[in-house]
Amino acid sequence: PAIREAHLLYEAFTANDELMQRYVARQKYLRDVSTIKADSYDDGHAAGLVKGREEGMAEGETKGREEGREEEKLQIAVSLKARGMDAAEISDITGLSIEDIERL
Repeated sequence: PAIREAHLLYEAFTANDELMQRYVARQKYLRDVSTIKADSYDDGHAAGLVKGREEGMAEGETKGREEGREEEKLQIAVSLKARGMDAAEISDITGLSIEDIERL
């Protein structure tokens, strides 16, 4: 009986053109909303990846430059120490600590 009643309601619904048009319009609306949400997510995700990549590259570049400067200071300190310069003077020139220079 419940299935028969549901079938009768379905037939009445599908026979009514206005209800069917509303139903089709609602389904189209729901698909459109779903598509817009998916597109927005994809756009946001892509923008986030680009921003993250750019920030990561900038951070890596900054870190690489800092490491390069530190390496250059160490090379200069090694050269000056090999020439017999005092650790305090090397520290003044390079900005390295006396302890770091003495470990070279």
